[in-house]
Amino acid sequence: MLKNRLAARSFARACSNAFRPTLTVPPRKKPTKEQVAFKNREQTIAATNALAAARPDSQEMLLRASVDDAKSLYGANHPRTVYAMGALAGALRENGRLPAAEAVVREAAESSERALGKIHPDTVDALSSLARLLALQGKHDEAEPVALDVVRRREQSQGPAAAPMLDAVLELSHVLSAQGKLDEAEGVVRTALGARREAHGADDEKTRGALRELAALVGSRKKDSRAAVPLLRALHGSRHPHTLSALGSAAQRLHAQGRTSEAEAFARELVNACRDALGGDHPMTRLAGESLARLTDERVPGAPPDSFGAP
Repeated sequence: MLKNRLAARSFARACSNAFRPTLTVPPRKKPTKEQVAFKNREQTIAATNALAAARPDSQEMLLRASVDDAKSLYGANHPRTVYAMGALAGALRENGRLPAAEAVVREAAESSERALGKIHPDTVDALSSLARLLALQGKHDEAEPVALDVVRRREQSQGPAAAPMLDAVLELSHVLSAQGKLDEAEGVVRTALGARREAHGADDEKTRGALRELAALVGSRKKDSRAAVPLLRALHGSRHPHTLSALGSAAQRLHAQGRTSEAEAFARELVNACRDALGGDHPMTRLAGESLARLTDERVPGAPPDSFGAP
């Protein structure tokens, strides 16, 4: 009986194997001479880049050779060629050769736009690098339209609340500030800050960073010294040294302008904040109180003139 069962199983297995399709693996094609040469040139470019990183004295020469090889192998508008040009531009910038770096970055931005499109991140990154290079050379009038173009492309591709968008706006504000266009700089930062805060909240790291930039921008403008106080209060709190310093600075500037009642309001807030933060017996609290007393015509002998207890 057992022998019959084993024989039946063997017969069934043989029948199954007889009707199973045979799998044939096609032979692997041998690469052509052109494919081998292409691979070898790719390896040469990679080796050149690695050698450039290890040889700072010959870095520029090696990276230029890498760019030339990439153009010859891939074409001028290939992403790998753009990457090679970016590496060369970075080396030129580190060596202080800003005009040469500018020329390379311009070419990289144009090639990237042709290869990847106007709003591709690599294209916009190249334009952002160009704006920074122009600003470093003091060419702020040329940097402004490039930085503005970066902001528009970031907004189009990533939205008004994205982190790269906020970074682009801050770069634009620096360019505008360097030209004395403080109203425009403040306007673009406030707009971007509002979009970021609405999307990610007031405690978001990027939101707070933009708020710091805005406070510094506003605080640098004497006519708007008071405007920095609420920004710093929102950023650091009422008792932070930066907030206390802004309160004292605002009171001092308003007093110098003859706006005594407004100066007194800031001085009074400074006294209360110093008392809460440092205590009533702290020298800074006493100095702030003396300044407030002078403003309200309560003369205090020995109080230093025009000092409002700013830390």
